[in-house]
Amino acid sequence: MSRRNNQRAAGQPVRQQAPGNAQQPRQVDMRRNPLYPDRIESNALGVLIAFVAIIVAIVALALIVKNFSYPAREQRAYIARMNAEQEQADFTESQIAEDTDVYDGYEDMDVYGDETGDDWGSGSDDSDLLLNGEDEFADADQGEDDDASREGIHSYTVTVSDCTWEDAWYDCESQGGHLATIDSREEWDYLINLLKQQNTGAYYFYLGGARDMNDVSYYWLDRERMPYGNPINSNLFWGSDLWLEGEPSFQDGDTPETSLAILYMKSSDRWVLNDVANDTLYTEQYLAGKVAYICEFE
Repeated sequence: MSRRNNQRAAGQPVRQQAPGNAQQPRQVDMRRNPLYPDRIESNALGVLIAFVAIIVAIVALALIVKNFSYPAREQRAYIARMNAEQEQADFTESQIAEDTDVYDGYEDMDVYGDETGDDWGSGSDDSDLLLNGEDEFADADQGEDDDASREGIHSYTVTVSDCTWEDAWYDCESQGGHLATIDSREEWDYLINLLKQQNTGAYYFYLGGARDMNDVSYYWLDRERMPYGNPINSNLFWGSDLWLEGEPSFQDGDTPETSLAILYMKSSDRWVLNDVANDTLYTEQYLAGKVAYICEFE
């Protein structure tokens, strides 16, 4: 008896087969396959990890590029600043070295010209510059007398006025004097003590020193506004240590500085030399009421 008939005889259910004994293929749900239970979750987590890794790589690359480029930029900027400062220093030193002779380079000047229109230093012959064609010994004696009259302690007045350096010059001249020139350490100390005693409250005090617009050397000026002595802003000047640090600067912004003054540094209680514009209040409006000038009478 066949197996099927035995099952029937025993009352057991008989499994029906598809026609032609063909078996249906087994359907496998991969999501429920015990061999891959976390396949879907694993794929999502992998995508997230890859995305985070890409972001971290981009940030790290940006930081690396920045770290390499920033020092290079800073170094280029530093080198440019140093080159500019060196060029300015070389220019100033070369000009001062060229101007050690007091009679060189003063042609077509406005500051030093006299009222007759003659320009000091325009001649090429030393006899024209120093002697004006007159007797050599007589003029030499006159020069010695002038030097003697400038040396020593004289009479001085201090006037507080919001004026220009030019106005101060002409006011001293109208009184029979001239803007003060300082020819020794003794005279400097005397003037500083005088300013302390008078206690005018001023910070800037015009002096009788100036430079030509096309030159970098400052000189004392005599009554005829002629320069004399060594350049005030050179090591040849007896008071070269009296300058404010970094001065003379020759300009304040776009405004040229051509005049000389004593500056009182209230913060450090110091008295120093400084170059200023002809009209100090044009660049330093806060100094209103703090500008003065010193007249000297020999």
